[in-house]
Amino acid sequence: LGYLAAHPSISILGGGFRTFKASEELLQEGTSAGTKQYRMPCHPVLARWRMLFCCALAHPTVTFRRADFHPDVGPYPEDEEAEDHCCWLALPLHLQFGNLADVATFVRRHPASRSATAAAAIKASSFAGVRRFLALHCEDVGTQAPAVSDEDVAVLWGAQKS
Repeated sequence: LGYLAAHPSISILGGGFRTFKASEELLQEGTSAGTKQYRMPCHPVLARWRMLFCCALAHPTVTFRRADFHPDVGPYPEDEEAEDHCCWLALPLHLQFGNLADVATFVRRHPASRSATAAAAIKASSFAGVRRFLALHCEDVGTQAPAVSDEDVAVLWGAQKS
C-alpha cells in the first residue's frame, strides 16, 4: 500500500508470485523442485503491452485505488472464465497498472485446481478479451480489415489455439 501512496499515477498494483505443490516446500531454504517464481512487468507501459500476450497482473496479488474508478467500471465480468484478464483488458486506458518486482504471494498448484481443470476455457476467454481490446482500440473503422481471430491471438501468444 505504501507503493500506491507514493505513486498516485498507478491505479492498480500487482506483484510477483511463487507457486508450490506441497506446504513443506514453503519451509525450505531457496527454491525446491516444486516451486517456480513468476515476475510480472513492473512499468505501466510494459504491463499494459504484456496484457496482449498473457495476463500481466496476477489476480491474488492485486490491490487498487478505489477512488480512481468510475462507479460504472467493473466488477469482473461474470460470464468469462478469465474474468481477471478480461477485466484488466476492458479498463479505460487512462487507468495505469503495474507490478512490484517482489514476490507478493504464494500460490498452490495442484491437478484439481481451477487453473488446471479449466485451462482451455480460460485460454479461450483470454483470447476473446484480447480480440475485444484490439477491436476497440486498434481497428481502423474506415477499412474493411478482417476481424482478429483466435488463430491471430495464438500467434501473438506463441501458442497453438486450443
